[in-house]
Amino acid sequence: MIHVCYSLHDGSGGYAKLVGTSMVSIFENTDQPTTIHIFHDKTLTEQNRQHFIDTVRVYGQDVALYNMDEIAKSRIDEIVKYIPKIGRYYASIGTFFRLLIPNFLPKDANRAIYLDADVLVNRDINDLWTIELGDKSIAAHAEKDSGMDSSWFHLCKIGVIPQNDYFNAGVILFDLDKIRAEKNPDDLLTRCLKILHEHPDYPWLDQDALNVVFLNKTEHIPSSFNHMIKLTRNQSNPKIEREIYHYVSDTLQLNMHDIYNRLWFGYFVKSPFCTPSIFRNLESMLSNPIGDYKRQCEEKINRAKRIANLSINRPRTFFMNPDDAKKVPEMFGIRGNEFGINSNAPNSLDLLLDRMKSSNAPDSNDKRIYFISVDPKRYDEIRNRLVSEGFKEDEDFTNFDGLFSTPNFNLPAQNFFVRRM
Repeated sequence: MIHVCYSLHDGSGGYAKLVGTSMVSIFENTDQPTTIHIFHDKTLTEQNRQHFIDTVRVYGQDVALYNMDEIAKSRIDEIVKYIPKIGRYYASIGTFFRLLIPNFLPKDANRAIYLDADVLVNRDINDLWTIELGDKSIAAHAEKDSGMDSSWFHLCKIGVIPQNDYFNAGVILFDLDKIRAEKNPDDLLTRCLKILHEHPDYPWLDQDALNVVFLNKTEHIPSSFNHMIKLTRNQSNPKIEREIYHYVSDTLQLNMHDIYNRLWFGYFVKSPFCTPSIFRNLESMLSNPIGDYKRQCEEKINRAKRIANLSINRPRTFFMNPDDAKKVPEMFGIRGNEFGINSNAPNSLDLLLDRMKSSNAPDSNDKRIYFISVDPKRYDEIRNRLVSEGFKEDEDFTNFDGLFSTPNFNLPAQNFFVRRM
C-alpha cells in the first residue's frame, strides 16, 4: 500500500480542487493500491469532503480524512503558541499539519509521501515510493538543482544549511520507521516549532525547520520528482515529460496556449471538482476584464477617428526621430505641406513650441495638428509642457504611437480561480 498525504487549510474554499486534481493525476498513472491521507481543519466544506470520497471511489482507491480541529486541537494550540502570527504569513496553519504525519498514520505504514496541493503527478507515484533511502530519513529535491537562486534561502545565506543541501518541502518521502525511532523527547512538530520560535527570522517556516531537522539525513532526488514549472515554462520549446510537476507561486494560469496549464486542466476535468458552476463562475469573473477591454478598444477607435477628422482639414507636423521617419509615409501618406521636426535635435522641444505657437496663432492661416513619436516617459514630459502652454491633447497634438498600440487585456491574477472558486 502506497500512502500519500496532503495538508489542507482552505480558507478561500478553492484549494481543495488542487488536492483533488493532484489525486486524480496519481490514480491515472499508477495501478498500485494507494491510500490518500488528507489532514485538514474545519475550513474543508462538506461538499469538497464528498468530492474527495467520490474521487477515490471512481478509481477503487482509499482515502482517510483527519479533522485536526477535532483530533488534534492541542497541537493546533501549540502551533499558535510558538508562531502567534501564523495567520499573517504567506503560508497557512495547514502547512504544519504535515509535521504530524508520523503521529497519525497507521503504525504499519513505514513510509509516507507528502505532496503540496499544487503538485501534479504525471508519472507512476511508485517510482518515488520505492526510492532507496539507505540510512537517510527522508528523500527530497535540492532547490539548487531547480535553478533557484540561493539568495532566496536565508538559511543558505547565513551558513546554517549548505546551498547544495537545502531542499524544497513540496515533495517529500518520509521513512516513518526511522523518524519514529529517533530518541528525542519531542516529536517532529514540536521540534520544528521550537526551531522557528528560536529563529523568527527563518522566512520559509516549516520548510526551513525541516531542513534543519533533516540536515545530513536527506537523500536528494532528481528534479523529475519535483519539477518547478515557473523555472522552465518560458524556455524555448518546453515539452511534457513523465515527471512530478510543481505549480508553485501562482504558476497555474488560464492561458491554454501553455502546455503546463493544459496538462493540469486535463487532470482537473476528470475530477468531481470540475462542475458546471466552475465554468459559470469563470464566465462571471472574466466578464469584467472583457468588458473593460472592449471599452478601452472603443475609446481608442473613437480617439483615432476624432484625430483623423481633424487631420482632414489641417496639415500634420511629425515630431520624431529621423530614423523612424520612413514609417510615416507608409502609415499616413504625406501631403506637400507636411514636414517633420527632429525630436533628437538640441532644444527640440523649444523648436516644437515655437512652431505650434506660430501655426496656431489666432491670425495664422496654417492651423496644424502635431503628431509626436517619442518614448512614453518623454511624451509625458512634453505633454505636460504643451498643456501648460495652453495646447490641448488630441486636438492640437497627439501621441501617434499611442494611436496604434493595443490596449492591455488584463486577466485576473494568476491562479485566481483557485483562490476564489
